[in-house]
Parts: sequence; structure tokens; C-alpha cells
Amino acid sequence: MARINASYGSEFHLLRMLGRHRRFFDSRVCEATGADGVEWLDSPSGDMRKDKKGNPIWDQEWLRLDFLNIDDPARIAWQTAWPSVQLGGHNWDAVGRLKYGNSREWLLIEAKANIAELSSSCQAENPNSLDLIKKTLNQTKFDLNVAQSCNWLNGYYQFCNRLAVLNVMNTAGTAARMAFVYFYGDVGDSTRICPSSERGWEPALTAQNMHVGLCPGHHLEDRLHKLFVDVRCGDLSQRFGSQLEFFLRRHSLSRRKELMAEVEERLERCGIEIHQPNYDSPWAFGVSVIENSWGLRDLIHKMREPPEAAANLNQLLSMLEVVVPSDGHLE
Repeated sequence: MARINASYGSEFHLLRMLGRHRRFFDSRVCEATGADGVEWLDSPSGDMRKDKKGNPIWDQEWLRLDFLNIDDPARIAWQTAWPSVQLGGHNWDAVGRLKYGNSREWLLIEAKANIAELSSSCQAENPNSLDLIKKTLNQTKFDLNVAQSCNWLNGYYQFCNRLAVLNVMNTAGTAARMAFVYFYGDVGDSTRICPSSERGWEPALTAQNMHVGLCPGHHLEDRLHKLFVDVRCGDLSQRFGSQLEFFLRRHSLSRRKELMAEVEERLERCGIEIHQPNYDSPWAFGVSVIENSWGLRDLIHKMREPPEAAANLNQLLSMLEVVVPSDGHLE
């Protein structure tokens, strides 16, 4: 685990999602995977360590398949599929358990916030280690119907070796999925190109797909997921709901329901009907506005995508006449 930057970066934003915005992030994960719910494993901890520069490191990431029971078939299979633990092995940004009814499946998370994070090449120098890596990657190519000529050691090595892990786990009978989280809207500079929208990732991911050579229909296709996540924690509908909730919480309990009814009436005048609005709390009402108003979703869909998102949100609030003047009343 590298030292976390406290202002930007994929690790920083993922920790924000798992700590401060769990409800939002969980809903995105379940939407992408089709799961009923998700439970996250706590990261391993222990005594304080120091990085190469002497900075303290308190927590660790899950390595290899150490999150599995020692007798799990996938963990046993991986011991002969990849070089020894002295090389460090794979590390995961987060590990979770997806719920599908009474069934559970593992979820491995890889998060990115800038284009350069997509690129990597194999650094193994030991001939025996390199041979084993090549053998496992080539077997993964074969299982996924990828041409052996595709270079998985250079260019996008991390992505390819993650495919190898997922292939070994599911082949061994340990149901698992992998989600690649692509954050947008992060702080960039001359060395960090951070996409400002979901579309901003498309050229780089298209280049990755061309290089890796995955074709539609392979047996892991339904177990690989992409999540495009706004670092501001929501698309326009989520931010609209959050602002609406914040507005309602500024008022007394007796006034809130009156305001909810006014908001509902104004939405209906805009042609947006809320099915089964929930007046139990500002949060519940905001959720019901987002999830039960298809007219609102359609309207937002036409307006979405940064960098105009902030302006679009204000425009949307204005269009819906949900304006908060100084006297605190809708007008």
C-alpha cells in the first residue's frame, strides 16, 4: 500500500466512498453487479510500519487471495499459478461479499482516478517466476478465447493479471466478480490526466481493450464490471436529492411535510409525478423523488455529464422551481 494522498487519487476517493458515502457507493455497486447487497471486508491492520521515506503506514490492503479460507480451492490453486509470496503478489483496493438471495460471491475492487494508472508492465526478473507468470497468463488467454499473440506482459499488465486471478477463482469453483471503478472529476495536473466525465475515460479504455484482445462472449464477461463514479458522490439525480434533503432539514418538523407537498406539487406541474412519495424523513423523501420519478430521471439523463454538471444542477433546480430564497420558502 502506497502512502495515501489526503486530497486526491483513487485510493483517497475509494476510502471516501467506503467511509463517508457508503449508501451511494453501495447502490452503484449493486446496480452494476445486479446484487441484492454488498458487505465490505475490513482491511488488515496491525503494528505501524513505515514506507521507504519513513512515513507511517497503519493499514494494509488485502494481498493475493489471503481473504479466502486457507483450504479454499481457489487459494490452493493460486499457490501453483503465481510466484511465491516474496514478490508481494496482487493487492486489492477493496474486497467485498455480494448478496444474491441466499448466495454470496466475492467482489474484488480496482480503482482508478487518472489515465496513467491504467498502464503497467511486468517487473518480474527471476526466470522461474517469469515463466510461471507467462504460463498462467497464456492459460487465461486460452480460457477467454484471446489470441496468444496479445501482449499481456506489457502495456496493461495489471489489468491482465487481474483477469488471471478471476479466472483461477471461478475455475476452482469460488464464485467471484471484479469491478473496475473509474472515478471522474478528480484534481489533475501536468502529470495526472483526470477525466472530467465518464466519456473522458472512453479513449483510454478503448485502447486498453484493443491491446488486451478480449472478445464478447467469454466466460468471465458477466463477472467483469465497470463503474464510473463522480468524485462529487452522485450524478445529477443524486446531487439533486441531496440538495433537496439539505433544504428540508433546515426547517422544523412541522414545516417539512408542508414543503414536501409543495415540492411534489411543483414537480407534477413540470410533468414529473412521484410514485408513492415517502414523507417519513427528508432523506426518505429525497430518495423517493430520485427513485420513483421516471420523468425526473429522463430529464436529468438529457442534461447529465460534467463539466457542465454544476450549472446543470442549478438549471434543473430552477426548472423545477425548487428555489431556496432567503426567507426559506419556495417561490
